[in-house]
Amino acid sequence: MKRLTTLVAMALSLLAVPSEATEEKSTYATAAEFGAPALSLEIPQYLEPTQERTWYPRGEEPFRAMLSGISGTWGNRVNVHLTTPTGRKLVLNITSLSDADAAYVRRWYESNRFETIESYMQGSFAARILSAAYTQSGENIIALVVKANGETMQLIVPNEEMGAAKAKTSPNLYIVTPETLHMLQRYAELPVSKEKAHLPVAENVNEALLYSHLRGSSIVLIMLNRRGSEADVAFRYYIQQHPQVVAEWAERHVFLLAYCNEEGFYTEDFHHDLTLLNQLHGTQYTFQEIRITDELSYMWGCDFAATRRVVAGYYQAFIAMPWAVYIPRLHNMKPERSFFHN
Repeated sequence: MKRLTTLVAMALSLLAVPSEATEEKSTYATAAEFGAPALSLEIPQYLEPTQERTWYPRGEEPFRAMLSGISGTWGNRVNVHLTTPTGRKLVLNITSLSDADAAYVRRWYESNRFETIESYMQGSFAARILSAAYTQSGENIIALVVKANGETMQLIVPNEEMGAAKAKTSPNLYIVTPETLHMLQRYAELPVSKEKAHLPVAENVNEALLYSHLRGSSIVLIMLNRRGSEADVAFRYYIQQHPQVVAEWAERHVFLLAYCNEEGFYTEDFHHDLTLLNQLHGTQYTFQEIRITDELSYMWGCDFAATRRVVAGYYQAFIAMPWAVYIPRLHNMKPERSFFHN
């Protein structure tokens, strides 16, 4: 928690830097432009809060601490994470705690409705499923989860059963057991409430990075040409007509909506931002804006995956999912014929 607080403080200080603020506002849409409230940059509380209490480990002196989470899956091998009033972090196996302590941890575990995520190559852990959705093609499930230790993760899981042999030869894929896949499919098929859904719009890169860090959301960047352009109008019309889609996007993304200047160029700072996002979040995809013609208009964006992981002993980013926006531009075709991929 101390590390997270430090990161939040550093990001907030970056948000306060006034350098080139006017140019940045002209490059990226504001939340108000899309009828959305400003992003909340408070630390979200996804897990049930706990209270400081006295713990009684077997053969040790009692001490005061707060339960901050667990690691592993429920059973005798689970480790309990505690934080003392002075900020000291302790990790104890649940078998070393008293029966009353273990019962307290179990009640907290059950109140959070944790599920067990089992993968072939990345191990197993307990997590609360915040959202799950199929990609446009149906080939993958994107799941946003919070682990029982408070860490948020975005999982991109193939939507078909694959065995351990496939997992060993495909370290870039997050391949789960059939039981976990079926569980994620059930979550993906749950309806998402569209009530009061707003597009989460970040007004600069630092704000997007902080929001992504706090919530585990990925950053979607879309280039909309000039303000008021056909691409801009079509995108605005689409989100007005599809609140259900906006509600689904809001569960797992934060948006950077970029505009070029009146001369038709994106600024040098904008290109610097693209480099920054690639370095911090990583993606295997390049993206560009293809020249608009009288008949067709393609906009390309990219979904910068929020979570990195260790695979086979080396540091690697999750594969980022491309975000392509295709807008038909036949003269007799209305903006509602546009369709979006994610």
